[in-house]
Amino acid sequence: DAIFGKAGSQRFVIDAGLNLCTMTPRNAQLTATPTATVQTNITVNDRATKATQAQVPQIKFNSLKLENLPVGMIDVLALLSPVTARRPDAPVGWLGGSLLSAFQVTLDYDARYVLLDKPDAPLPRDKTAIRVPIDVQDNRVMMSLSIPGARPFPALFSTSAPVTVIPTRVALQAKLKPLEMLSVTQAGGKTGKVGRVLLPKLSAGRATLEAINAVYFAPDAPPEF
Repeated sequence: DAIFGKAGSQRFVIDAGLNLCTMTPRNAQLTATPTATVQTNITVNDRATKATQAQVPQIKFNSLKLENLPVGMIDVLALLSPVTARRPDAPVGWLGGSLLSAFQVTLDYDARYVLLDKPDAPLPRDKTAIRVPIDVQDNRVMMSLSIPGARPFPALFSTSAPVTVIPTRVALQAKLKPLEMLSVTQAGGKTGKVGRVLLPKLSAGRATLEAINAVYFAPDAPPEF
């Protein structure tokens, strides 16, 4: 949650796979100062969308206070799931790589907190900690993944994604058998199928996880997917 202007406490999403910070146009008009002449590109998954840039005069996350935070005026959730975006508890903004890249970020899912530390802070010395190489492209975190039976492939590290998505070609190379086929509908109304699979092993650098639920788009899914 964040506190900004007269809007009070509002929900934000943290996403290392989003290149910039964003805010819904409605909330941005209430709390931010639009820069009408400045357009910026917001990359959501693999889709680039232009948005007007604005500045939030002040925003506070717990003890962290930021001033003049640049944001793109766009409803990211509406691009991903229009139905979810209409819920009253839908987030008003997303914190992307343009902000996260200024910190050393720790996400503790069990304790449910985010630690934003200095970028040069000492890394964890716990023997169970594993360093995974990453690549940063346009403020978005990428990494190389591999599963048995398929060639390694680049993946977007999206901390907001509810499920792991693997490329169709990788699923075919690994000869994965779907546990079920599910129908999905894009924001524009196009429908397609995804296969739900259980990955026996998923590796990133020296880190290995087993029995990971994932999905892939069916080979006959529309190109927009």
